Amino acid sequence: MDILPRNPFAPNGVVFKRLGETSNLTELTREERMKYDTAIRQYCDTLNMFKDEKKRGRAEAMLSVVRNMKAAGLGMGIIQQVTGLPPEVIDRME
Repeated sequence: MDILPRNPFAPNGVVFKRLGETSNLTELTREERMKYDTAIRQYCDTLNMFKDEKKRGRAEAMLSVVRNMKAAGLGMGIIQQVTGLPPEVIDRME
């Protein structure tokens, strides 16, 4: 199954194509290796950015849920049970 129908890093596609042809990093020229390393760093940076955004989104959603539960007058025990957060953390969420 083809998950990515195209290379998301199209400008660096030539580097990855060349790597696929050689199948060995040691066969790359110095310039090709530098381009490859740059492409890999960009790829890793992009993945980390998406992971960070996902974590931030989860934290913001949890904060919103806790605020709504407090506003609805739910007790600490119920908020703890639903969110899995300790009371100290829930108290700090304002």
